[in-house]
Amino acid sequence: MIFLYPEFKRITLEKALSEYLNIKKGLKPQTKQFYLETVSRYLQDWKRRRLVTITKQEVADRHRAISSHAPYCANRAMDIFQAVWNFTAIEHPEMPRNPAEIYRKQGGRNKEVRRKQDLKPSQIPHFWHALNSVDPIIGLYLRIIYFTGMRRRECIRLRWQDVDWVDLKITINETKNSRPLILPITEQLKNLLDDLHSYRTSEWLFASRRTTTHWQEPRKAVERVRAVSGVHFTVHSLRNTFITVAKRQVRLPDEEIKALVNHSVGNDVTEGYAAPLGVNDLRNPAQLVADRLESLTKEIDSKSSLC
Repeated sequence: MIFLYPEFKRITLEKALSEYLNIKKGLKPQTKQFYLETVSRYLQDWKRRRLVTITKQEVADRHRAISSHAPYCANRAMDIFQAVWNFTAIEHPEMPRNPAEIYRKQGGRNKEVRRKQDLKPSQIPHFWHALNSVDPIIGLYLRIIYFTGMRRRECIRLRWQDVDWVDLKITINETKNSRPLILPITEQLKNLLDDLHSYRTSEWLFASRRTTTHWQEPRKAVERVRAVSGVHFTVHSLRNTFITVAKRQVRLPDEEIKALVNHSVGNDVTEGYAAPLGVNDLRNPAQLVADRLESLTKEIDSKSSLC
């Protein structure tokens, strides 16, 4: 006599995740990619395990292990695991209670605070100098974000076909709000892109050396820049610095800042009637911010504030 497990007991995490991403409505392509990357990075050894064999203790141990170096990512990994389990349980209500949900309700989650950290003027020259201590391509990646305020995933996923060398503009197709963003190429960005182009090996600006796609977030290199510079920052800090300088030092209008960093314009009725700013409208504002950011890299003894 052959004993067969009920279907829900045979479903692996990998299969459950695949069905979740294929069937769940409303998931943006970049969200699906984020889920796949997060599971591959933090739950790789669970992918071929049957979902119901993963225990609350294992969830707790894995969450603590990830939290030791990436507390926010630990939360995201368990959020995804919980969502996939719950989605699977809709089709198979006989499944046991979700171990991630139990762990979370027992306080197993890292406290999250909205991060608005930016670099202080006195820190910027040290940060800038420390970029010479890492791989040149990674240094260029961090400099590009500093001068443009791009989100890190938007920058990593750029292709060379997105760069218009003639009209000096760059198109970001994969954005957080799904609205393509066209940015003017400033003098500083042009120099960085020229340098980066000399390393070109594929269609991607930041091509992986192991696969045929772009590379992942260079976490170890960022940690090295922190150690060498003595400046605690995240890649998102560079975006915040761009916004702070644009607003408080260059004093750009909010409309121009939002257009440069692809933020929503809000519920302002007047703005709703105005035509959106185009790339040529943003060329001078972008150059003003880039010039000020460049000057800050040289002001080693600056006592000024970004406020």
